[in-house]
Amino acid sequence: MKLVVCLDENNGIRFFGKRQSQDELQRKNLFELIGNSKIFLTEYSYDLYKEIEFNFEIIDENTEIIKNSVFLYEGDFLEKFLPSVDEIIVYFWNRDYPFDETFDEFVQDCWKEIEIFEFKGKSHEKITRKIFVKENKDE
Repeated sequence: MKLVVCLDENNGIRFFGKRQSQDELQRKNLFELIGNSKIFLTEYSYDLYKEIEFNFEIIDENTEIIKNSVFLYEGDFLEKFLPSVDEIIVYFWNRDYPFDETFDEFVQDCWKEIEIFEFKGKSHEKITRKIFVKENKDE
């Protein structure tokens, strides 16, 4: 499963329970990257993506995880999905925003950065996409 998250330069993800920022071209880039893979997201996240036709499921505590799908993480249900995640796609806003929650999973030793891609967003001068894969230390 792929986990997608958007962060500021301090790995901040939310402030007072709300996303820090959003960018239309970041969303376009995500869909170019994942194609028609099923995306699990919350109703809160769906409100941002509803103008795009895509294969989605709004999650709750009873959601069944599907292999080869995508989980859009904006602060909820991480503990449910993280054990199934083998790839993390991080979009960095390349700005400092106020935050009271961070996401630091990808800095752990089990994750290896395999790709970095920078592009101009609609409301952000530069967005950096980094992809991390879980390393199997037993190989």
